[in-house]
Amino acid sequence: MRGVVEKVSKSQAFLLLRYTLIIAVAYLLLVEHDFAAPPKAVVLLIVAALLSNVVMAQLPARITDSTAFYAGIILGDTLWITAALLISGLFGPEFFYLYFFVLLLAGIGENLTLIAIGAVVVSLAYIFVVSATADAGSLWSSRLLIRIPFLLIAAAFYGYLVERVRRERQRTREEAHAVARLEEAQRILAERALQVELANEDLAREISERTQVEAALRAAKDYAENLIDSSLDMIISVDENQNIVEFNRAAEQGLGYSKAEVLGKPIGHLYADPSQGARVYGALTRYEEFTGGIRNKRKSGETFYAYLSASVICDANGTVVGSMGISRDITERKRAEEALEKLRRQNELILNSAGEGIYGLDLEGKTTFINPAAAKMIGWKVEDLIGKPQPAILHHSKPDGTPYPREECPIYAAFRDGAVHHVDTEVFWRKDGTSFPVEYVSTPMRDERGVLVGAVVN
Repeated sequence: MRGVVEKVSKSQAFLLLRYTLIIAVAYLLLVEHDFAAPPKAVVLLIVAALLSNVVMAQLPARITDSTAFYAGIILGDTLWITAALLISGLFGPEFFYLYFFVLLLAGIGENLTLIAIGAVVVSLAYIFVVSATADAGSLWSSRLLIRIPFLLIAAAFYGYLVERVRRERQRTREEAHAVARLEEAQRILAERALQVELANEDLAREISERTQVEAALRAAKDYAENLIDSSLDMIISVDENQNIVEFNRAAEQGLGYSKAEVLGKPIGHLYADPSQGARVYGALTRYEEFTGGIRNKRKSGETFYAYLSASVICDANGTVVGSMGISRDITERKRAEEALEKLRRQNELILNSAGEGIYGLDLEGKTTFINPAAAKMIGWKVEDLIGKPQPAILHHSKPDGTPYPREECPIYAAFRDGAVHHVDTEVFWRKDGTSFPVEYVSTPMRDERGVLVGAVVN
């Protein structure tokens, strides 16, 4: 029963209250007629009232919950009860007092304690009113006293229903508040979920962009490493502490170390002489670059000549974070240069030691070399003759003093026909203007490709 009452709505409570009122009126009419059958018209009115309750139960809540509807029902009940009393011939003030007090009791509502107190007060007021309008004998008759228990029972039943309805309303309001809070929490959660989703999208986009950037950086790094490894020159990089951080394949082949053996190690052990490493480091520190020949040392201990071009490496802020050098083994070239230098010195010794005069000319007739004996013959210094047109200095005239045309000069003839010309009937002229008879041979001079480049006169 408790579970059923807890679910009673306002309209259902009103219907139950009307059933109570209708039954109570019928019961009181039966009591007044000594439980004899009342008039048919009264029975019809009671049946009509019961049927109206059945119809009300089928009406939608938007109609039954309105104040105007309740006011109309109360007015209708007043009218049919009045009609029933008139038809029964029982129309008296005590019935209106009772009905009035029941309506007053309904108006108290909303609190079970107030209804209980109101029921007692209304009962006492009813007894007082009835006693004031009737004699003492009639006051305590069964017909009057039967109304008091009815009044108390109706009040208690109504109060109980109203209390349940009030609790139901309170629970409904609390549920509505709970639903509102839940909806607000769901809204906040939805907003947070949207923010999280947007943040996840931003994070995913950032991760994708970062992945692409990292892939591009890896590709660029791989490309750079491939370029470095594919270079025929030795490429070595060091950090700011002069420890090796890059060592390409050519460096491995040229120095005999594997990359794993030297990474993180000082570069100083790759120089044949520590002073050369200090010279390179000093130039990089002062000028941020170095270019020149050095001597390196292989893992086997063998030394070799290399030509090194190095420069510093800076980060995005311009801070020096290391250096990189590109070098090439020039040992063979160095040996060739040394051999040539040795040959040059030997030739110079031969020329300087020869008692005969010897000099060389290019295709323009300018002196490319001349030995001291030849310079002494014509009264000039060696350094004064280098780069000068030699025929114009010592072979400008014939023995009789007439000018010597260039196209007739046997020395120039060697340039034109590429043949050796031997002459013993001419003179050379000294710086002081005097001449002396000479015998000379003009031999064409060719390079390694056989191209005529000048002549040698001796």
